[in-house]
Amino acid sequence: DLAQELGLSKSAVSNALNGVRGVSDETRERVKAFAEEKGWRPNALARALSRGKALAIGVCLARHPDLLANEPFYQMVLAGMESVLVDTEYSLLLRMVGDQPGRDLAVYEDWAREARVDGVVLFDLRDADPRLPLLKQLGIPTLLAGKADSDLPQVFDEESPEADDVVAHLAGLGHHHVLHLTGPEHLLHVTNRIAQVARACAERGL
Repeated sequence: DLAQELGLSKSAVSNALNGVRGVSDETRERVKAFAEEKGWRPNALARALSRGKALAIGVCLARHPDLLANEPFYQMVLAGMESVLVDTEYSLLLRMVGDQPGRDLAVYEDWAREARVDGVVLFDLRDADPRLPLLKQLGIPTLLAGKADSDLPQVFDEESPEADDVVAHLAGLGHHHVLHLTGPEHLLHVTNRIAQVARACAERGL
């Protein structure tokens, strides 16, 4: 419709709107101004299909949705991801499936079958995590938020000082016995923290 009203070819209008070479700067500005005047917006689904991309990054958490109201870590992480994606064409696709075993695996299979995401970020890494071989098999680009025995790209703190800081503080107050209340011990970051606390206690004779 834009091409017809402007007296241009469809390819010229498409090139102008998509920043592709083949049209003059004058024509590009004319097309963009006319599109803005008419309130035209690109069809995101059609654009994604034409590029062969979903323009979405997936995060599937095997946690209850109430977690987001009570867990500052995920609030900060998701806000951080959105702060980067806001300057791109990509969106964040978030699914929370509770703690029923296998539900998150089914989500990844659906995402792959329906081409819903271009990549995923994995949180709450587990020992012998079944998601790692599945995502490799599905061919979905994957980033691990944490350290694991895998050749997939990973983002993690090499050594987090919080455990040592807490134990040092308790020791400084004169305490000799420490009780460590942990999270679920099937999660790698929990077992890593347990080991850090134990090491910090041993170093101080607690």
